[in-house]
Amino acid sequence: MSIKTIIAIHGQKGSGKSTLAKALEYPIVSFAGPIKAMINVLLMEAGFTAAQISYWIHDEKGKDEVIPPPINCTGRHLMQTLGTEWGRGMVNQAVWPNILLAKSSKMSQGVSAIANFLTVDDLRFPSEMEILNESPHHTLFVKVVRPDRVYADNHASEQGLPDEEFDLVIVNDFNSPQKYTYYATLAVMEMLRERGLTSSVQP
Repeated sequence: MSIKTIIAIHGQKGSGKSTLAKALEYPIVSFAGPIKAMINVLLMEAGFTAAQISYWIHDEKGKDEVIPPPINCTGRHLMQTLGTEWGRGMVNQAVWPNILLAKSSKMSQGVSAIANFLTVDDLRFPSEMEILNESPHHTLFVKVVRPDRVYADNHASEQGLPDEEFDLVIVNDFNSPQKYTYYATLAVMEMLRERGLTSSVQP
């Protein structure tokens, strides 16, 4: 098995998790990957087009739009309840992290050191942190906070985790996405250097 460095990013919706993950330019794996794949099949069976499905499960605005009959709820509701109430509640709390680790372990070790780095862009629960910590991989836990956002989602997956649980807390109070990604990426790379986990070629 290839030992990897995993950068696990946490933050409430709209905080900038996925923006930072993309800016780091490492391969991205998500706990929600199999959840979205399952919902994609459900919506295809309901007769919706690929473009509609992509909008409802990938676009930040689209996730909060009510999907027409026969669904009659938002894509975010489908993902939250499938992931938490069904997956974590009725299967087991480790189902999504275990799938993620199994997938990451099968990813081939590349000739470049960058291939041995992964980014998780949707860390949400303490149990996910515990499972990543117990894995043989090196994990850096990063939290993104956006002070100008008011969060009104009471679902368990959007309650946030305390700052003290993280190796690095980034406050996204920049006035442009470019400044945020520049300084946030620098902060992550500096933390990796401090841990002796940097790749010879960096994003």
